[in-house]
Amino acid sequence: SSFTDKTPSNGTMYSYTVRAINAAGASVATAAKNAMPLPPVPAEAPADLTATRTGSKITLQWKAVPGALGYVIYRSASASGPFNFPNDFVTTTPELNYVDDKASSNAAYYQVTAVNAAGISPAANATVP
Repeated sequence: SSFTDKTPSNGTMYSYTVRAINAAGASVATAAKNAMPLPPVPAEAPADLTATRTGSKITLQWKAVPGALGYVIYRSASASGPFNFPNDFVTTTPELNYVDDKASSNAAYYQVTAVNAAGISPAANATVP
């Protein structure tokens, strides 16, 4: 009374119906149910996150995370955060860098996570004195 399809590709829509079968024949098919498998959540934090200040701008750079479609950037005035949406949210980007021209001249603390349709990775943190 159950079935697991182990062959679908991530991001492809599939449609499933069910029929009961016995010696007398097959029933009418159930209404179709659609499903789209999700990719795995990015498992790693963005590696080698660096933050450098040049004048009034702070440049963040990191390495790509396998399976990520983009990155979420937060900024806080404290090393311990919080890094919460919406107050500390800066932006999302598909790039592997970001230039923050709205940071204060005080110390800034950043958190970057990788994201895809299935969820968000662990966070990488960087400090700019």
